[in-house]
Amino acid sequence: MIDKKGDHISTKPIAGTLKKNKKLNKSKALKYFRKNIKESKEHNMIVDMERNDLSRICVPGTVKIKKEKKIEEYKDLFHYVTLIVGRLRKKIKIIDIIKSMMPGGSVIGCPKISTLNLLNNQERENRNIYTGSFGFIKFNGDMRFNIIIRSLLYYKSISEISVASGVVVDSKAKNEFNENFIKAKALLDLFK
Repeated sequence: MIDKKGDHISTKPIAGTLKKNKKLNKSKALKYFRKNIKESKEHNMIVDMERNDLSRICVPGTVKIKKEKKIEEYKDLFHYVTLIVGRLRKKIKIIDIIKSMMPGGSVIGCPKISTLNLLNNQERENRNIYTGSFGFIKFNGDMRFNIIIRSLLYYKSISEISVASGVVVDSKAKNEFNENFIKAKALLDLFK
């Protein structure tokens, strides 16, 4: 989610999931995402939001899409990702970076503040670590943080698996519901 080295910063929003099967390779997955209006809209919305978040802390004109709409392959699924880079303004502090970039757009939605308020009022249970962040800050100020998704929390002999899907105007409830099982598969396989 955040990778800072010196005055360079990058983020890599993930928005778009496709279940793997024997007939599907990275090339076919990319074609699927490019043709799928819902997946493209969702991805573009999150990329725009992350560009805006970076623009608040970067030198004007330095926020760029470096690798647009690439496929990352995992054991059970493909993800649609874009790499966005920028150069931080002078005097930007670590806390400014964290405030600008968190919570991540792919787990909160758009517009960020009103969606966050809506979720805080609607969700009945605490997310615990899910959609939080984990990372490190070096003594030289370099940092790397992720977003905790597809998480497994084990406490007092109780296991809790957290996953979710992005819901946009074009979403179909059944598809989004099923996407959660695709995302949870690797964690559920731990219990076999």
